[in-house]
Amino acid sequence: HLGCQDGLDRPSLSRLLDMYSSPNVHCRFRIRREMISDVIDLFGLDVEFSDETDEAVTVSAYVNERAMWQFAKNFAPDVLVLEPKEMAQKVKDEAERTVAAYGTQGV
Repeated sequence: HLGCQDGLDRPSLSRLLDMYSSPNVHCRFRIRREMISDVIDLFGLDVEFSDETDEAVTVSAYVNERAMWQFAKNFAPDVLVLEPKEMAQKVKDEAERTVAAYGTQGV
């Protein structure tokens, strides 16, 4: 039941859409240069690029926390979260758990 049977019920629809959301946070992360279009596709044009080298660039953006965590996890090690430190630690901990899980399987 979406609350739309008699027209658009915005409060019900809003609750449904926000069910899996997380807060927006300011993030700084380092990516490979060829991922710039991926960042823009996912986070939009309101991002800042700095510290550019031939291989990498730093991105600053106000992004959905869960989307950023998933992006960093999916594209590691090509995405390195710099800030917030708590998110960087969370990504690192997840990577360590993944390595440990593969180690217990004898792979």
